[in-house]
Amino acid sequence: STRVRGLKSSCEDDIYTFLSSLSGLKKKDVQELEMNVFFSMIMDVFKKQEFASFFGDVSKLVKSGK
Repeated sequence: STRVRGLKSSCEDDIYTFLSSLSGLKKKDVQELEMNVFFSMIMDVFKKQEFASFFGDVSKLVKSGK
């Protein structure tokens, strides 16, 4: 549906902006990264100690269905 596509576009934009702010790259440059580099950046974020507790808490929340 159109609404789902709009949400997907918004989420993608948020991810590009987030990775851009962490990496110092321009958002356009993040969007143009090769897929393996892009996913490596995402995995690096998940592995960062600063984000570990946040992602753990989100995971627990999702699993609990709240």
